[in-house]
Formats: sequence, structure tokens, C-alpha cells
Amino acid sequence: YIIPAMNGYGTGDWDLTGGSDPWYMKRVVDYIMMQNAHLVFDADRFYPLGGINPRPPLFVWSIALLAMILEPFLTTPEDAVWWAMVSIPAIFGALTVFPVAAIARDHVSKPAAVVAAWLIAMMPGHISRSTWANADHDAFVMFFMALGFMWFLRAMASGGDERLTRSTDARPYSVLRAFGDVATHRRFAVANAALAG
Repeated sequence: YIIPAMNGYGTGDWDLTGGSDPWYMKRVVDYIMMQNAHLVFDADRFYPLGGINPRPPLFVWSIALLAMILEPFLTTPEDAVWWAMVSIPAIFGALTVFPVAAIARDHVSKPAAVVAAWLIAMMPGHISRSTWANADHDAFVMFFMALGFMWFLRAMASGGDERLTRSTDARPYSVLRAFGDVATHRRFAVANAALAG
């Protein structure tokens, strides 16, 4: 079989699928590796004026960190960047099955968790956006969305429905006291709500 990222037909070199986004992500990661700083202003955007890099830093920095880890084991820093670029979406795509399975296990059953994990792993949209070489941020975003939704559902389920503060009004002290009661009596719910964002 042929892994498209490893040997692009016609070029005999690495290739990224998925349009222009992966190539711009690669440009930002190359800049991070060379400068040890995030590419904020890019002279090539809106050439000749230049422009701000619109990509948020978390995804490209996760690629850069993996490239920095791989660099001692590979022949060149460029190879480390390429391996990190093509593998990060597949890694986060694979990790997405865990929060999806946890949601199904928490709210339905363990067999439902297995089915949910299998379904998310085999969905055409998920496969096409988390493949080896599709170096775009979609699988990364889906992983954190599923993780946040899992924590949100856990916070809602563990919040309970009994009244914790007997009397409240609109004064700031009363509101703070109510928040304190929730933080004291519903620690698991507050922790999950904080993790959910």
C-alpha cells in the first residue's frame, strides 16, 4: 500500500492532503522550530502588505513539540517536522474514541460505549478528517470538543437537584455564598464544569 504523505506522486517528496491549511500549518511549525517563537505577523499573507497569522497557536505548537521530541531520533529537523505534521491528526483522531466511549458508558452502558467508540472511529467524516497526512486541525478540535462535552455532561449529572442555599437574593454577598455552597457540596460537579470550560 502507499501512504500518500510519505511519497507524493510526481514530486517524490513528502505530500500533505487537505488543501492549503496543512501547508500553512507546516509553514508556522517550520517558523516555530527555527525561531522558538510563534509566527504572529507573516510577511507573505496579503503580500506585499503582510498580515496577522489567523491560526490559533495550540495545534501548531503541539505539532512543534512532537517534532522537538522526535528530532534526536531522526536524521534532520525537517524529517521530524514532517513526521509530526502527518501523525498528530491521526493521534488526536484516535484519542477521540475515548471521550465518546466515556459519554456512552456514563449515560447508557458499557456495550453502548464499545459501539459508540466503533461508530466514531468508522464514521466517514471522522476518517477523512483524521487520516495520516491530513495535517489539519479538525481531528484536534473534535477531540477537545468531545472531551469538553464529556466533562459538561458529567458536571450536569453530578450537580444534583436539591437546594444547597436556603435563601438567596441579588446582593453580591448572597451570590458569593451560593457559589461557595456549591463549591463545598458539589466538588465533583464544579471540577467537571471547570474542565468543560
